[in-house]
Amino acid sequence: MDDFKLTLLIMRNKSRLESLITKGASYEKILKQSQKLDEYISMKMKKQMKKSDFLEKEEGELVGGKLVGLEND
Repeated sequence: MDDFKLTLLIMRNKSRLESLITKGASYEKILKQSQKLDEYISMKMKKQMKKSDFLEKEEGELVGGKLVGLEND
């Protein structure tokens, strides 16, 4: 899925969640919509991290936001 489509899905589902909240929908509906939105946001974050080469380092591993396993320069 490309970034543009993912961004549109996030915007659409965020709008749906806001609508459910303002209309006073049931907790279950709000929770389900919130989880769907979380999935799309997570997908976008993973794509961005891969683009930035955070997840796929050849000689190291990302642990707690720091790259370990590389020699210090």
